[in-house]
Amino acid sequence: MASAREFCAAVMLDAQRVLVFGGHDDAKHQSTAELINLAAGTVVPGPPMAERRTNCAAVKIDAGRILVLGGRDMNVHHGSTEVLNIATMAFSPGPPMAARRRGAAAAMLDSSRLIVVGGHDSARNHDSTEVLDLRTMEFVPGPRLNARRGGCAATLLDAQRLLIIGGRDDAVHHDTTEVLEIATMTFTPGPRMRSRRRGCSTAMLGAGRVLVLGGTDGPNDHDTTEVFDIPTMTFAFGPKMSERRLGASAVCW
Repeated sequence: MASAREFCAAVMLDAQRVLVFGGHDDAKHQSTAELINLAAGTVVPGPPMAERRTNCAAVKIDAGRILVLGGRDMNVHHGSTEVLNIATMAFSPGPPMAARRRGAAAAMLDSSRLIVVGGHDSARNHDSTEVLDLRTMEFVPGPRLNARRGGCAATLLDAQRLLIIGGRDDAVHHDTTEVLEIATMTFTPGPRMRSRRRGCSTAMLGAGRVLVLGGTDGPNDHDTTEVFDIPTMTFAFGPKMSERRLGASAVCW
């Protein structure tokens, strides 16, 4: 890429292109984006955001829009969101969240709802969630997590379950997970990972597997990965990466 981007967010735009948003380049937080063409092996500038956003989340909410939410710019933690119109490649202000959230996770629950999980507001890590109704474009309070989770990750396992992975509370980096039962909107404890991980990323591998990459356990950034097997609900160590990666983003195509 043209810029270093620690704690960026990435979304598959289509079958061949990835949009990467924000992040930090060791000197400043970024409002820029980059568009990666996987087939051509090229990277070009993407549409700029209105705010600098490190440790934000981004989700493709429908065929025409991507929502970028939260993050931070220096000492300002954002509760704001921005909506990218894919057709025009231009951002407009999105609905505000109730809480400021950097290091939150976000995922679609179904075709009309998105959930935002955990994060940090500069004072403490959150155990709260918010649900965005795409029909009204308004956030409402969601179910409480069983633990505070700043820097967690989330991945949809199937139409009934969402897995929340790692993060940290105000003292401990988590190796724990939680499963959201979407029908009842309640969290229950999930299986433990092999390592404690804050700032990790996830990618669906297909065939019932999720890859968890990198992160940190506090003292050490990880070059390790774990593979979560959905049918057995178990974690196993996956292949090692060539670099230790905290705050990276991952997509699978």
